[in-house]
Amino acid sequence: MQRAGQSAHWKTVHRHMCKTLNKSLSSSSFQGLMQHERLDALLLSHLLATHHKFLKNSPSPKNEKLELLDVFLDLLPHDQPPATPPVVEMNFARFPQNTVDAIYSRFSNNNFVIHSHLDQVGHGIFPLASRLFNHSCAPNAIMAFTFEDNGQPPRMLVRALRDIKDGEEITVPYFDPALPYQRRQEICQFSYGFVCRCPLCEFSKRIVPISEPPKDEDKEEQATFERLLCQLAFSNSNSATIDWPRAPLLPSLPGQLTPIFHEDYLPRLSKRFRDAAHDGPYDLALTKGMALLAAYMIIYPPYYPQTGTHLLELAKTAWNMTISDQVTKEGEADMLKSSRRFLELASQTLAILGKEGDEGYGPAADCAALRALLES
Repeated sequence: MQRAGQSAHWKTVHRHMCKTLNKSLSSSSFQGLMQHERLDALLLSHLLATHHKFLKNSPSPKNEKLELLDVFLDLLPHDQPPATPPVVEMNFARFPQNTVDAIYSRFSNNNFVIHSHLDQVGHGIFPLASRLFNHSCAPNAIMAFTFEDNGQPPRMLVRALRDIKDGEEITVPYFDPALPYQRRQEICQFSYGFVCRCPLCEFSKRIVPISEPPKDEDKEEQATFERLLCQLAFSNSNSATIDWPRAPLLPSLPGQLTPIFHEDYLPRLSKRFRDAAHDGPYDLALTKGMALLAAYMIIYPPYYPQTGTHLLELAKTAWNMTISDQVTKEGEADMLKSSRRFLELASQTLAILGKEGDEGYGPAADCAALRALLES
């Protein structure tokens, strides 16, 4: 299979720039680019190599590659595209620069992050998705990717996060909705050329400026804030029986909890959870982890994949507590119930993504391994 993939890649792309690739990559013009610009230069070079016959000869419109290229060129260009990066020299005549510029002007505002098991592995242009699916920070669908070892590029799949009504627009997130409001708006305006007016952005706009969250050194105020956050998200404080999913929590968010949207709050809370989950104490990790889960339930739509990975980390933390010296015999049974409940919810949520990347690692494999431990 690997040899077949290499053969397919050679025929479509690599043979056109094999002799000049190393020279181009080591050139000062390429080395002077930023990392994302280097990726764009390679992506642009691959596109030109793959479609050079169609760009130059205009074959039959029934050709699938030409149809996809036509869809791509029909996309809106960025109104202020960055300078076109240098492309790899190829063993056929150069394209007119205006053609290359026209192609590249559609890159930044039609670009998707490609992920495997929620880890970013690259980025790419998916013309049909760009044409069909608009962005929302409160989406009703999510992108997933499948990878085949046959020389074909990754395939994007769009999966619903909830039931979508007849006539309702399908929207996807172009970036993480948990980013601060101003950062989300900057990405929308400068990278994609629009202003986002989704429910999350409209809510965020109304609460600007955002109050400072409790400081790390003020433990009592911090604990009160996290307790109120969990009371809003969960009908009870028992992690073994938390209910999921709930109705959207954003409309009922009281003003005293809006500091969760402060640019420092989620990164700080996430770090406190990770540090305690790795090194202990595990009871502190569970307290911080439940508060972080509550914040995710407010910001993200139900079954959002990042929430699923956090639930998995909570399941691992509860399991680690059962095998540590930080819990009594009576508490061990409760922690096992909590771990099972977190794992159940993590599995349901991550199932939205389906199979991504290679088998044998990633969240799905972690879920299976922890399930085996809990059943032993």
